[in-house]
Amino acid sequence: FETSSGYELLTSTWALVGDFDIEWDFDLTTYPNTTAWALGLRAHADGDNYFHTRIEYDSTRRYKKFANDGGIIEGATEVNTSDTSGKMRITRTGDVFRAYRDSAGWVQIGSDSDIAGASGKVMYVLVFAETWIGSPTMEGTIDNFTVNSGSWSVGIQNTDSADNWVPYVAIPDIQDNKLRCDVDSGNTTEGVESNFTITGNTDIRTDWDIVLGPDANNWYGGLRVEVGSKWFYIVRTYRAGTSQKIEVRDSTFGWGTTFTTTATTGKFRIVRTSYTVL
Repeated sequence: FETSSGYELLTSTWALVGDFDIEWDFDLTTYPNTTAWALGLRAHADGDNYFHTRIEYDSTRRYKKFANDGGIIEGATEVNTSDTSGKMRITRTGDVFRAYRDSAGWVQIGSDSDIAGASGKVMYVLVFAETWIGSPTMEGTIDNFTVNSGSWSVGIQNTDSADNWVPYVAIPDIQDNKLRCDVDSGNTTEGVESNFTITGNTDIRTDWDIVLGPDANNWYGGLRVEVGSKWFYIVRTYRAGTSQKIEVRDSTFGWGTTFTTTATTGKFRIVRTSYTVL
């Protein structure tokens, strides 16, 4: 970030769901002792409801946390510092948000439990640099952003989701924030592929609902993960000479486990722990 007027910021295209724990490293490269500038991190439900922590210079260099509750800024806590690099962290447990700085271990800056407009809502993440009053030039970097714990959503939306998903073969319809896939002999594949990657251990899931699934050869639909040319998936299917089933398959060993079912709605989940996919 490099700014001498107003804001520079990035907003996540995904959202955190429920409890979470996030952290990031910062390094100030230009940090005048001139009012006023800030480099920070925000958990953001909307423009009037968020929890905010940053390092700033406003008469003195300091860490600061505050909340916006329905458009009212409240609960500011400040800790003076000489740091020019370090780590900051935000956690959410229920409706309680906490901000931390790293000082030979995590030290709480402050907390807030009264952001009514954020209660039960998903939270986006904003990273930003800001100057105001004298508008001095400040420069800094943010690195190693980490979700230590928490679930995140990259759900299909009726609005543009191009940052998250790209078409796979043919484009399904989006109806009521759901993908509707209509396939037949003239249109054999519809789906979307993530425009993001997941590293390390993974736990992903999706709901499914079959509107039309005849006892006729052959159809399937489900959830799939890929690593290079290798893949693993779980599908709801009907195959030649068999019955309606849920099947698991991978690119190395072929078909694994099958379950006969007549269910037309359900959930799929794929978990990766170390090198094992379940």
